[in-house]
Amino acid sequence: MKNLKIAWRRLKRDRIASVMSVLSLAVGITCALMVFVIVEDRYRTRDEFHNNADRIYWIYRASEMAQTEWERQHASFRAHAGPLLADELRELATVCRYRLSHLTYLYGDAHFRRDQAAYVDPSFLSLFSFPVLYGNPETLSHPQNILISRTLAEKLSHDRAIADIVGTSLTLVRNNVREHFTISGIVETLSDHSSLQFDLLIPYQHLIQRATSDPMGEFEAMLFLHLRVCQK
Repeated sequence: MKNLKIAWRRLKRDRIASVMSVLSLAVGITCALMVFVIVEDRYRTRDEFHNNADRIYWIYRASEMAQTEWERQHASFRAHAGPLLADELRELATVCRYRLSHLTYLYGDAHFRRDQAAYVDPSFLSLFSFPVLYGNPETLSHPQNILISRTLAEKLSHDRAIADIVGTSLTLVRNNVREHFTISGIVETLSDHSSLQFDLLIPYQHLIQRATSDPMGEFEAMLFLHLRVCQK
């Protein structure tokens, strides 16, 4: 108590110096906290928000005959590799294909270009923990349904609530061919902490239907594997 009285007398005796000292201390603490937050955010492990992230694997294939490092460790597989692997590991794991593309599309009277569309299997939203804000994630099992990110929903909604986007139509334009889809859900945008970036989620089934007419033949995709917990 005595020390507090002494400190208070000193503060009253030299108020300007005391105020400057307190302000300097406050500024110093604030700067230290800001640096800590920035550094912590910068080095935070990406994708750690996914449930069971420690059991999700991104599969690479390696080739000893390759000439470059990119060819030696490649992350793309033929589309049929996903179902084959899923069948082999059906008791142990869930497998999901993921192929990113940049598409042009129409919404109402507006024309949009180069947004990121990810072709995925129906298991995508059960394997990864991207929150579905509106709609039903299980609708990815239908080839004409798509889900979009909150960021894209806000761009399309204008003055409407983003929930009103669900159930409306969106048209993809590819090689002068128009394909109509229904927006069946909105997914939260987590671009700061996710290595998977997308504006639209399109059922991979739709891509398979196009594969037979594509001049490049079968599409390739990344493969993700989620190992299940073994019951003893």
